Amino acid sequence: MIWPSGKGLGGSSLLNGMLFIRGNRKNYDDWAAQGAAGWSFNDVWQYFIKMEDNKNSEYVLNGYHGTGGPLTVERPRYQAEVKGPILEAAQKLGLRVVDSNAGLQTGFNEFQATYRNQQRCSTAKAYLVPAENRTNLDILAGAHVRKIILHKRRAMGIQFDFRNYTCEVKARREVIMSAGTTNTAQLLMLSGIGPKEHLEKFRYRTVEEYSESRRQSRDWQNGQSLKLQVSYLLHLVGRRPVSVETEEAVALAVKEATMESSHGTCSVSAIESRMDLQMRAV
Repeated sequence: MIWPSGKGLGGSSLLNGMLFIRGNRKNYDDWAAQGAAGWSFNDVWQYFIKMEDNKNSEYVLNGYHGTGGPLTVERPRYQAEVKGPILEAAQKLGLRVVDSNAGLQTGFNEFQATYRNQQRCSTAKAYLVPAENRTNLDILAGAHVRKIILHKRRAMGIQFDFRNYTCEVKARREVIMSAGTTNTAQLLMLSGIGPKEHLEKFRYRTVEEYSESRRQSRDWQNGQSLKLQVSYLLHLVGRRPVSVETEEAVALAVKEATMESSHGTCSVSAIESRMDLQMRAV
C-alpha cells in the first residue's frame, strides 16, 4: 500500500492534495461519545472558523467560513474544461451544487483549497513562519522523535535524535502530539502505549495497554478519478492527444505551474470537484 508522508516543516501539508475539507460532524461527535472530551463538532467548530482566511465571498456569506485566520483558503484559478459537462450531468441527475464544509454535504461539491496567491499554503507557511521569531519558540528541522517521556502515566517530555545526539526536552505543562495518522500511533507504541501483545513482540515495556491505538486507521480511495484526470491533463497540456510516456506533456505542465505564472493544470489540486451521493441501505 502506498501511503506518502511529508517529512519537513508543515508535514504532509507539503505534499497533500490541498483540498480544504472538514470531516463529517458525526466523526467528531463519535470521538466525544467515546470519551474524547472537547472534541465534539460543536466544540471544534469555533476553531475551524478561527483558523480560516477565506478569500471567496460567496463561501463566507453562507456562514460556515471565517476570515482573518492564519490558513488561506480560496478557489483555484485554473478550472478544467471537463468540469462543465460533469456539472451539467450532475444537475440533470437532480444534484445541487453544495459546499462540502457547510451543513449539507450530499450533492456536487466544488472544492476550495489551501492556496495563498495561487500557491500552496502549508501549515508551516500559515502558522510557523509568522511565529518563527518568537523568543519562546525553538524550531529544530531534521530532529527525529524517539518517544514520549512518561512518569506515572503522565507525559513529561520527549526524547529525540538531533545531529547525532540523543536529546531530551522536559515539558512544564503538556506535550502535544501531531505526528500524522500513522506516526502518531507508532510514537505512542514506541513510548509504551498500545496493544500489550504487540509491544512485547518487539520487546517494548507496556506502560499503558491500549488496544485501539493502531486499529482505526482510515483513508479514502481515489483511484478512478485519478485515472480520468491524468488522461485528460495530458491531452490538454500537450495540445494534442499524447500517451502517458510522452515527456513533452509533463514538461509543458510543469512549465505552466512555475512560481512565475502559478497557473495551469499542475498548479492546482488533482481534484476540483466531487459528487457525494446518498447510498441506499442493502
